Amino acid sequence: MIRIKRYVDLNHEEDICLNEYIIKVEARILPYHTTGFSRVIDEVFRYENHSLVAIDEHNEVIGYLPQWKKGDIIESTPWRDKGGSTCHSNDVVTLFIEETKKIIRRYPARGFLWKDFETPLLDSYQHFVNVDIDLAKYDPEMYWNRISFKVRGKIKNAEKNGLVFKVERGVDIQNAVYSFYRLFVLNRRRLGVPVYPVVLFESYFKNIPPDQIKMFTVYRDNVLLAALVLLHNRYSAVDAYSASSDIGLKLKANDMMIYNVVRYCMENNIRHFDFGADSPHQKSLIKYKLKWLGEQRIVTTSFFGNVKEVDHNEAKYDLIKKRHHSIVRTLPDV
Repeated sequence: MIRIKRYVDLNHEEDICLNEYIIKVEARILPYHTTGFSRVIDEVFRYENHSLVAIDEHNEVIGYLPQWKKGDIIESTPWRDKGGSTCHSNDVVTLFIEETKKIIRRYPARGFLWKDFETPLLDSYQHFVNVDIDLAKYDPEMYWNRISFKVRGKIKNAEKNGLVFKVERGVDIQNAVYSFYRLFVLNRRRLGVPVYPVVLFESYFKNIPPDQIKMFTVYRDNVLLAALVLLHNRYSAVDAYSASSDIGLKLKANDMMIYNVVRYCMENNIRHFDFGADSPHQKSLIKYKLKWLGEQRIVTTSFFGNVKEVDHNEAKYDLIKKRHHSIVRTLPDV
């Protein structure tokens, strides 16, 4: 007998069982399926948490579905490109679907969607393009030799230009977060897109254990040129957030950053490096990711009801983006 319980209603013992289960299935999930990530969403965005947990007759957790009510839909996972159930068993997924449909009817809501999750029990669509490096294929020396000579040349030039790669640790993390955020804001305004609040990054480093989150930076003469926030478990790492300055772009700080982060993952026995999903219209960005020996796949999103992710890179949004871009660029710096 499998019972479904809301995550927010778990007692202390059940919460411990859930975290033990998440560790058990780490090899086939991403960092967005952790309770630390759940606390970030709850704390920063304050969406109603409708995450579900499957518990068997022995009171063992056998499935977890992180999801929240964002607007008039239930979404797994808001503001990220991955989600869905940690368990692919049809019995568990069926119960998750039935319970989520009950939640929808109680509001009512338009429906739900589970990103990067495929099941024959739901309708689905494919649109966004994900790039992932299979790090198990390489050791650091082999990887260096396999990337193109042009990429190696950019990394060497960055080193010659005095750029220094750093893994931020301990007491330096808080200062690094604020330095990253200043760069992140400038980067987003340059692109003309909305900026997340600084409390998001404070929450990440507060709620996610140090062995599951890292801040990497690239400096020249103590000036921050690029930074990257990595979420990871023992098997997979996600390029969650990154930013670079105009000077950093010219000096190839991003190339130095990506190479060293990938190398760091290999040296720590992480098997996959996930660049994340992008619109198929972002061809240059996808091409940039592929040059790091990544492989692309089309992301499948399962859904129920009248719901679909919006791709702001489609031509019909160009005028809105142009107006928004002009407004964002005039905002004062932080």
